[in-house]
Amino acid sequence: MAFNREYTVTPFDGANFSVWNRRVKAIFAAKELDIFLEKEADATNDTEVSKSKKAYTILLTLLDDKILSSLQKEDTAFKICKVLIYTYEAKGAVNQILTRKRLAAIRKSKETSMRQHIDEMLKLVSHLRVSGAEVSDIDSMVYILMSLPKEYESVKVALENQPNVNSTLEFVTQKLIDSEALMNDSKLVDKSSIKYPTDNVTFA
Repeated sequence: MAFNREYTVTPFDGANFSVWNRRVKAIFAAKELDIFLEKEADATNDTEVSKSKKAYTILLTLLDDKILSSLQKEDTAFKICKVLIYTYEAKGAVNQILTRKRLAAIRKSKETSMRQHIDEMLKLVSHLRVSGAEVSDIDSMVYILMSLPKEYESVKVALENQPNVNSTLEFVTQKLIDSEALMNDSKLVDKSSIKYPTDNVTFA
């Protein structure tokens, strides 16, 4: 199904349910129809029944054909939402657990630059947020610092003891990138200072 131009929402196709659901709730709240995502209309109230039908019609335009074809029996917005929440919030919870486990286990390798490593970590954090998890910048910093090898221990301690005003994600990531550059420069200096034996022989 094509992009819904009226509501600027891409029809739900099974991915990023929490983001889609948040947008849908905002749209229905603006139209004062959000109550019909949470309960059925009173069958004896003609106004409610009419609004419920309108909510159902709008919701259909916000669903991809693939999803819509699996909801043949659901004839109200409430019934559709109930099925979607049951199906996709459960998947989101599982994905959150798996992503958090990966974030806690991942370690920076020597072959990966600090910038690449940080980008990979933040990409996983982004996946967490998309699945509906609340992940603060502090959480992101903790995951990144946990993933560093022993050679960064002194850097980690220094960052952990920074005043709160400096403890931003941008500050921490930039300090780690700068620290890697300093370490690499130091290794180059050490190598250049090594004196290798020559073939020159001095006779007395």
